Amino acid sequence: MDYKGLFFTVNPVFPVKDILTARLADLGFESFVDTEEGFEAYIPKEHYKKEEVLSLQEFDHAEWEISFEEKDFEDQNWNATWEASFHPIDVGDFVRVRAPFHDVKEGFKHEVLIQPQMSFGTGHHQTTFLIMKNMESINFEKAKVLDMGCGTGILAILAEKLGASSIDAIDIDHWSFENTKENIELNQSKNIVPILGGEEAIPEVQYDCIIANINRNILQAQLPRYARAMKKGARLFLSGFFTNDVPVLQQQAADLGIAFIAQDEKEGWAVWIGEKE
Repeated sequence: MDYKGLFFTVNPVFPVKDILTARLADLGFESFVDTEEGFEAYIPKEHYKKEEVLSLQEFDHAEWEISFEEKDFEDQNWNATWEASFHPIDVGDFVRVRAPFHDVKEGFKHEVLIQPQMSFGTGHHQTTFLIMKNMESINFEKAKVLDMGCGTGILAILAEKLGASSIDAIDIDHWSFENTKENIELNQSKNIVPILGGEEAIPEVQYDCIIANINRNILQAQLPRYARAMKKGARLFLSGFFTNDVPVLQQQAADLGIAFIAQDEKEGWAVWIGEKE
């Protein structure tokens, strides 16, 4: 599959970069790479519509400067692009995320190997980092977990390393599904079942923990299904949205019987944690 790459220059970089990447994700852009001047965004060429990008209201903000250049990428060039930009991620001394071509570093409780591909979820984005950070405080021993919008499978793999006995990793993107399978093998994971699909693909089982790192609109649409799939006392991790989106999601969760437990944030992005009453 061929991809279209947009190379953005934004001023100021923060918060414009984070706001704009969230909007582009809603348009189908799958991957983002930070740069000093802004960021790069990638989307399957067949799904790219320049007029949709230019119609985003962020381009009309009087105090922001946004410009971009386009470039076509053939499928076989993608790995080299990722390897040039992918560096290890350290979440305290809790977990280190690295690619197979990085050197091993001691001093971490856990290590997750991720082969960089087109999939979202290498730990570089604030939302993935936040979820990993907060997973340390949860007891995953023998837990049944759902990782919704699994991307690379990074959170499912970490859940297994923390003791989860069964993890369903679901993503609607075929590339993410294949990359998750690759990373399952790379980490020698035994308890993760990769599933291709969306909300309809969630098995009819009850989970001890559900992790969903997607975006606000999809989370709002799928929250009722998550609630039905949660055992009493089950934990819910939600991320993929900004801190100012928290009140809306928290109220919807409360209406579904999911009580607020904790919240964390990083550079304007949030993770919200709840418990099924």
